[in-house]
Amino acid sequence: MTIFACHNSNIKNGGTTLSDTLKHATLSKTENGNLFSLTNTPEQHCISDVVLDKDTLWWTNLTDSNSSCILHFNSDRWDTLAVEYSPECWLTFPLDTVANKITVYWAKLIDTKYDFEIIKAVNKIGRKYNGKPFMILELINGSTLKATYPYPEVVHKLNKTDKERTLFPDKFIATKPRL
Repeated sequence: MTIFACHNSNIKNGGTTLSDTLKHATLSKTENGNLFSLTNTPEQHCISDVVLDKDTLWWTNLTDSNSSCILHFNSDRWDTLAVEYSPECWLTFPLDTVANKITVYWAKLIDTKYDFEIIKAVNKIGRKYNGKPFMILELINGSTLKATYPYPEVVHKLNKTDKERTLFPDKFIATKPRL
């Protein structure tokens, strides 16, 4: 069983980060004897298993006590990827699956409560990227997605917005949180 707790990050405008949320979930569950864990993650056998997932897996990358953004497939529609920066900040991107790869296309579909630095960065990214591939995901084993970014300058701008986290890493791991 993997157990983790995350530390607080510096947030402006009164918002919380995913790390804050996970820390509070861990602490509240620990006091009741139940630990926040990432266990019993179902194996994904092909890319369509990922996109059509009914288990509501979180795809993230945990390093030390920080997490990347969380990728949510099939949360609303099978042809979109919802990216969770924090519980108050979500980005949505159209996707397509071809040749056992997921291609995620750039779009400015934002649902946020606060003016996070990542939102400012997204709004500064030029229109020339609209509709172009932003991220290509390949299933390299049953629980790991390899991420390739055709326009590394875009990802660099987004990752630069958070000093403590790599928001868009080179791999995402399937996790099934039990709260």
